[in-house]
Amino acid sequence: MSLLCSKCGQENRDAIQFCVRCHTPLRYTCPSCKHIQDHGGHCDQCGLDFMKYGMTMVFQAQTQARQEREKC
Repeated sequence: MSLLCSKCGQENRDAIQFCVRCHTPLRYTCPSCKHIQDHGGHCDQCGLDFMKYGMTMVFQAQTQARQEREKC
């Protein structure tokens, strides 16, 4: 079985995670419900916005790092 890359159209083996030509992810896993889908954006199952989730994680890491620096 093979997967076609949504970006460049390259045919890829089913077992790989990224396109062999352009390195675009072939599957996206929702960090909330673990649903696997072939596109990013929003989770088809729970509706989570992947970009907002990622930015929230970055903001939390920055806040925690700043708090750790202020303790010293």
